[in-house]
Amino acid sequence: MIKPLPELQLPPCDLQLVLKERETVRQLDTEKGLNLEQLAALLWAGQGERKTRSGTSNGKRMAPSANGLCPLSLQVYVRHVRGLIPGVYGYNGASHSLNFLDEGERSEQFAAAAIGEQPWLADAAAVIVVLADIQSMRQAFAEQAPRGWRGERYVYMETGAVSQNIHLQATALGLGMTLVGGFDDVAVCQLLPQSGLLEPTALLCVGPRA
Repeated sequence: MIKPLPELQLPPCDLQLVLKERETVRQLDTEKGLNLEQLAALLWAGQGERKTRSGTSNGKRMAPSANGLCPLSLQVYVRHVRGLIPGVYGYNGASHSLNFLDEGERSEQFAAAAIGEQPWLADAAAVIVVLADIQSMRQAFAEQAPRGWRGERYVYMETGAVSQNIHLQATALGLGMTLVGGFDDVAVCQLLPQSGLLEPTALLCVGPRA
């Protein structure tokens, strides 16, 4: 099931102010939730397609990618987003839409997949999972470094750019966000119905501030 996301109607913001206000927010309101417009803006900031001034797509994404290979994709676990049933969705930046993958509550399982106590994984209204095709990047840059280390480095650089974009968007929207890098990769993949050969590189916990 494909669900188109709302058209982006974001007010102008002061970048310097957003940069100053960006911070890790671990105390999230578990009751309030997100609306669909907020989730759409967050996902677009991470992996949406850029538009030219005339409004047409140029095929580029909102975050930089080595050689334009774009090895990253986003899936989002929805706990409390108005207009969506709880479950896992895949984001399509080209069509700015969600592909419904599987329903069901997974908040406690995400928290259990963390290394150490990280309750914000259970409290978040949504957990955006950054997934990467690391093997293809290793192969693409195998001639530049032994065993593809260069390509793997680019994956994590791109993950940082995507995560920062989403974090700044969350700040501009008045939301809280925590970036989680400490988790069991296998356990996270088991919570995603369509991870395939992709590997999780970051979990972004987003919701209203408590």
